[in-house]
Parts: sequence; structure tokens; C-alpha cells
Amino acid sequence: MVNVTVYSSKTCGRCTVVKTQLEKYDVSYLEKDVKGEENEVNMDYIKENYGISLPVVEAADGTAFNGLDMDKLNHILKTYGTKE
Repeated sequence: MVNVTVYSSKTCGRCTVVKTQLEKYDVSYLEKDVKGEENEVNMDYIKENYGISLPVVEAADGTAFNGLDMDKLNHILKTYGTKE
């Protein structure tokens, strides 16, 4: 079951940090790229709801953030992760 969505781009360093941590803790996530014409709807969504800072992370429990919010990321890792 996927409980986390990550809006990111391939050239975003903070996006890489977040995805690496999710993978380290075995958190299943759906990645949505925001770059390129085919992903315009994803970029429009995050601009409207979060501004332009990447990544944007949304969890099933309502936890959401943009940029690199370690407190919220740690909450997601503890809530959905299977490793410590």
C-alpha cells in the first residue's frame, strides 16, 4: 500500500534526500515528477497548494510539507516505515 506521495524533480537535491530516507526505512511511496510538459498538472497542483519549493511530500495521515522538514519527515518514517 502506498501511503506517501512525493512531488519532485530529477535535479532536486532535497528530493533525493527525502526519497533516500523513505527507501532506507522501507516506506512505499509514489513519485510524481513536476518537470516537463507532460507533468504540468503536477506542477500546477503543487504551486497552487505549496508554492514552488521541492520536494512536496503528502502522507495518508494528512502530514504534508514542502522543502526539507526533518520533523515531519521523521514522523512519516516512524509512521509508515518498517525499519529503524
